[in-house]
Amino acid sequence: MNRVLSWMLFLFIFSCYSLATKADTPFGYRVHGLNFSPYMDGQDPRQQPNISKDQLFSRMGVVQPYTQWVRTFGSTHGLERSGAVAHKLGLKVALSAWISSDLAANEAEIANLIAAAQRREADMLIVGSEVMRRNDLDKKDKDYDALSEQQLIEYINRVKQQVPGIPVTTADTYGEIINHPNLISVSDVVMINRLYQKVV
Repeated sequence: MNRVLSWMLFLFIFSCYSLATKADTPFGYRVHGLNFSPYMDGQDPRQQPNISKDQLFSRMGVVQPYTQWVRTFGSTHGLERSGAVAHKLGLKVALSAWISSDLAANEAEIANLIAAAQRREADMLIVGSEVMRRNDLDKKDKDYDALSEQQLIEYINRVKQQVPGIPVTTADTYGEIINHPNLISVSDVVMINRLYQKVV
């Protein structure tokens, strides 16, 4: 547990400007990390468009001068090449597998995540984003087959066994992480997503 808590500062890498470093950019600094989305020209991630390597280079090249890390949100439909592209641009990368109730899709995501990590194209691995939050929201829908905490833990442990030496975690909101201490115990890093609501 102490090992995990010692990493807690890392949860700020994608949201905290205090971790920025001075750099020769228009703003005079580089933030520690940014969430990365390669989609453009009306592409909708829910429609799972295939993202080419050229598009990854193009979109990641836009943020490269301003950050040290990027975090991705999937490992299929071309996104599995994100780590290789990030490293060629001199960036560190937290690669993700998108985890849902679609077990076949999960298998493809996990397989691609492990393969990229075994090629040393990742500096951190994130197995699922807000799986527990979506689980809780969707329990109201009786037609939805939500993913359990134990299933998510099994995915995390499988990835850890396949790629020792690379930190593995999941990402969720603060409340969900606190309410699922078993997820903390299997994670090498505590990764918290911060959600903001617009107040009108």
